[in-house]
Amino acid sequence: MKKILLISVAILAFSIIASVTLAPSVAHSQKTAKSLLPVIPENVMKTLKASCAACHSNNGGGMASGSWNLDAWSTYSATKQAKKANAIYKAAKNGSMPPSSFSGPKPDANQIKDLGDWATSLQPKK
Repeated sequence: MKKILLISVAILAFSIIASVTLAPSVAHSQKTAKSLLPVIPENVMKTLKASCAACHSNNGGGMASGSWNLDAWSTYSATKQAKKANAIYKAAKNGSMPPSSFSGPKPDANQIKDLGDWATSLQPKK
């Protein structure tokens, strides 16, 4: 009986030590994986803040912030970021975004080129 009790206590102690030791490691690896996602270049961020963030952010309106959200960008997977960046570029290039009703600045040709270069840089390498 004493052996069973001793073995049970040892297993319990080992389990507690292992969970305390491994938990920070798992959290660190998840944080590290997110930090490996590309950062939005400064010139692109400036354009996104000026021409998109009024609607596509936490302070934006319903459908627009649901489509893509600049404030939540870092939570998107690399694949989702690549798809959204490409959609942002295409919408700016074809003039559908920002909409004509938007009173803020529209991206100029150089800013649209920067959006395209950024979107291309996020696409999976073939």
